[in-house]
Amino acid sequence: MKEDKTNAINLFEKLPGIGIAWLFRLYPFSEKIITDHREKMWWKFLTQNKNVNWSESLINNNKDYLDWQDNLWRNPKMPISIAFVEMHMDKIDFRELSLNTGNHWSPEFILHFKDKWNFHWLLLNKSINFTQDLFITLNLFKERISIINGTALWTEDFILKHMH
Repeated sequence: MKEDKTNAINLFEKLPGIGIAWLFRLYPFSEKIITDHREKMWWKFLTQNKNVNWSESLINNNKDYLDWQDNLWRNPKMPISIAFVEMHMDKIDFRELSLNTGNHWSPEFILHFKDKWNFHWLLLNKSINFTQDLFITLNLFKERISIINGTALWTEDFILKHMH
């Protein structure tokens, strides 16, 4: 299997550019293959790859090669956490992170960076389930509330109490 993955790298080098780009977006490279062949990786496309097991060690060992622009921040497989964001604060694009559909969204995560979010894009993120408490705490009354996702958010009592 190891030889097959190494041969895949060699094959990628022989394919036309578009084929290589799609393979880097889709192939489930291991951390070892990525690190051993980091000079050959097409990082702009690799950071979009949802089939890679993106670990903090993989990211830290290849931080000088990563495409820290929108591709990385939109990838839902990235190990996004408060600690991860704080560690890479100088590289974060909060607009792009606002669109990430990963499972890291919690009220604590959102509130921790409440002064950084692009709320226009954050509210469009359907993977975030806004609660009444979060809605009130963030004072989202002046935002485009019709686009906010929240299964328990829009109750008759809540609307009557807060929408005046």
